[in-house]
Amino acid sequence: MGKLYRISEVAGLMGIHPKTLRYYEEQGILTPTHVDGRTGYRYYDQQAILFLWQLLVMREAGMHVRELKEIGEEDRLEEQIAALQRRKRAIRTAIAMLRQLEQKERGYRVVENSLPGGKYLRYKLVAKGPEQIFSSFMDLFDMALERHLAVDRERSPFARFTDIVFRHENILCQVFLPVLNGVLGEDVVWVEVPKAISTVHHGDYSQVEGAYDVLQDYADQHDLEIVGSPMEFYVFGMKDPARRKLTTTVFYPVG
Repeated sequence: MGKLYRISEVAGLMGIHPKTLRYYEEQGILTPTHVDGRTGYRYYDQQAILFLWQLLVMREAGMHVRELKEIGEEDRLEEQIAALQRRKRAIRTAIAMLRQLEQKERGYRVVENSLPGGKYLRYKLVAKGPEQIFSSFMDLFDMALERHLAVDRERSPFARFTDIVFRHENILCQVFLPVLNGVLGEDVVWVEVPKAISTVHHGDYSQVEGAYDVLQDYADQHDLEIVGSPMEFYVFGMKDPARRKLTTTVFYPVG
């Protein structure tokens, strides 16, 4: 049978509580190698410890307990891999959103990045003001429901401004909602930006023009040509009527 380790030893090794091991046992996920019939103590061999490590890795990757029961089943492997890939993309998106918030105390910091290609549901409007831009995202969700489109949570909605001149009323713009399905056409379009520069403005949206100035200066200093309309991504605070807690990422395609 080889060397056996008590539940407390295994828990200490893996940095978990012994109750976690008992829970996995109750759920039929990990069975002790040996249970002492007299004391009830549970013991695990090296193979069980290795399997536990794999379980914990999968759990940290976002797998649910019910999914852990099915790890390694050949008819589920492709499905499990696809699920983890979706979570990986979602994690990247969440990190990007939090990075935007992280910059709020650091002033404007320009980042060179890109926007991977994907389908978006598009809505064109001439907004009377920023409030109408923000509310139009709600209209996009209504449009998606009417068209039986599935929203892609792994990408962020954004607004694109046709007129580069900064203004607070009669704003020519389009708003985009990432979707997974739909036939490309007038409403569903493919958007991809291979190269861009961006910076984050945190706070009152009426002062967002400063972010545009920073990006323009950066493009001039680095001999970059702005080749497309600016885009804005919003994180949190969209329900704030005064728009004083809005985090706005300004995104400029460059060549």
